[in-house]
Amino acid sequence: MTREWPGVTPVSTIGYVQAALAHDRARRGADVTVLLVSEGTVLQQPATVHLNDRLHLVHFSIPNRPSFSGPSGAHHIYQRLIGDPWDELFFVERGGDAYCVVQAKYLGLGFRNSRVTVAVHGPTVWSELSAGRPIADNTLLERDWLERQSVALADRVVLPSTEHRRWLRQWEWTSKGTVEIDAGWLESAGSHSSAEHRPHVHPVFGIAFIVSAGHWASAVALRRALIQVTRSGVITPDRLAIEFRQTEFSAPVANEWMRLVRQSCPDIQQVDAQSSAGGDPAWLPCVMPSSTFYPHETLQLLRTGRPFVVVSPEPMRSIRPSDRAAAAAAFDADSIASLCCRVLAGGVRSPYPATPNLHTARLRGRVTTRPRALERNDPRWTPKVSVIIGTLNRPRALLQAVDSIRAQTYPEIELIVIDDGSDAGDAMAVLDALAGDFEARTWKILRRQPGASGLARNMAAALATGEWLLFMDDDNVAKPEEVDVFVRAAVHSGADILVCGYDAFEGQGSAPPAVPIVQRWMPFGAALPIALLENRVGDANMCVRRAVFTKLGGFAHPPGSGMLEDWGFLLKAMAAGVSVEVVPECLYFYRRVARPERSLVRDNVGLLAAIGPLISTLRPAERLLAIYAAALPRAVQRRLEASTQQRPPDFQG
Repeated sequence: MTREWPGVTPVSTIGYVQAALAHDRARRGADVTVLLVSEGTVLQQPATVHLNDRLHLVHFSIPNRPSFSGPSGAHHIYQRLIGDPWDELFFVERGGDAYCVVQAKYLGLGFRNSRVTVAVHGPTVWSELSAGRPIADNTLLERDWLERQSVALADRVVLPSTEHRRWLRQWEWTSKGTVEIDAGWLESAGSHSSAEHRPHVHPVFGIAFIVSAGHWASAVALRRALIQVTRSGVITPDRLAIEFRQTEFSAPVANEWMRLVRQSCPDIQQVDAQSSAGGDPAWLPCVMPSSTFYPHETLQLLRTGRPFVVVSPEPMRSIRPSDRAAAAAAFDADSIASLCCRVLAGGVRSPYPATPNLHTARLRGRVTTRPRALERNDPRWTPKVSVIIGTLNRPRALLQAVDSIRAQTYPEIELIVIDDGSDAGDAMAVLDALAGDFEARTWKILRRQPGASGLARNMAAALATGEWLLFMDDDNVAKPEEVDVFVRAAVHSGADILVCGYDAFEGQGSAPPAVPIVQRWMPFGAALPIALLENRVGDANMCVRRAVFTKLGGFAHPPGSGMLEDWGFLLKAMAAGVSVEVVPECLYFYRRVARPERSLVRDNVGLLAAIGPLISTLRPAERLLAIYAAALPRAVQRRLEASTQQRPPDFQG
């Protein structure tokens, strides 16, 4: 799976590495399919291009649908790949494209015989912080979580350097799979351990400064360095070039970058990506600071044995220590100028990598205990599930919800309807009409006075007899496979709580396919930073081990908590270390209806009630910061709404 392919899209170093890997596997006799993914645009090339007998390029466009809330790209890729007999699936972690695939495999829902490899290129947080940009967008937190989970659940993780391993450990990434440090990602690449493979000294005709991201500090440093280099007289401006390597380097940013540099060196060239690396060998690649990506630039050059120098704000651990002084300069104008003058006058040696080409490493992973493989006739595959449906004065919706449980493919189901104080005549009539069928099936209908929905759910759970509890509301319509998929995922993974996505529709009538789907929503599970900002852990429609539900004390129900009780329960589970897993499927339809406006007081009370169990595990200063972060999106939204309202006319009294 790739988003870059030479000759079809703009390509960075990672794209060339993936292309080389695909060609290498095909040469060894494997049938290789390259899924070239694009978002929001449809490529003009044919759907499938057969590059040779064993290498096939398949174009796959992800539709740009604002109605999809959640990991849209990862989910579309998962749907494209599920069901086909892949021996190996290869992803780059960037953006978390592998997330739904590894999640499904972990839960036993697909890809059983496929080895999933995730290569770490440049995590989002590393990229943003290295470029001096703050983490100020929820989408960045979402991408970080998807990338972390892709690495955590992959069968095999490939790191291009020990520097990547150090960073992942520092940020507490984990992996349950085999972790390899492979400088070239290609098993056939040599280790470059013998000196005869490389000339002693390479003459240098010119220098191409490779810039891989919009790092403005490097533009200023390079501009100052060029002034010193050109004044030294060792080089003329026509022997200097700028090469913008990364695909996210937009034309406006590149133009502004060049404008700054040309203020001091007006005759400097701008060359196309990869021209210096693939052109005249007398042109010396000089890798400038580029946030996440300069390790890959240097590693690729190390693998090919080409001479290069690198400008880095920290020691280049991928280069052999004895070669670092000759091949690397500090991130300042004087060091860059000194390095350039030295190699122009005396040539340059090819540096050696610091590590062998391939060795194994470890990331401390979560310990996961799974049950042994069970035969399909084993009773542990069919635990009893108690489905609990809460209802209040919505008889027609309730009937559809009940019918959807009758239509489940899973056999061992107990249904409990808990009425939270319905007083409408038609609602009470429907409950009376259901009583006979429920009694025949040993199902239950419970009635109580109006109150918090959490109390109603807890009351029903206390009378349930199933090993698992599946909570629903009367605005949910379960798809026929919902209970079966939840049970299979629970038995295979050993998870305690499972959540899933939903397909939303509107209106009081029938559910899809009779009416269109207006939104698809997918949760993120136990993603702590996201969970503190908004309820993206899961929905009230969740499957919970009954013993765990009882141990956690059920749903909290403080006054004013309202519709945030499910959020509070899931955060309480996270605080207690309970495993919360996401089934990457939309297992039910959600009827979207207009809800009454909620007051600011009630909203704040519900928020504090929801996040309370989790922040109670933090130190006092951290609790205050967590409360502030959780309330910030709502405060900003309210201020924006207030600023757009018309100002009242001046008093004319």
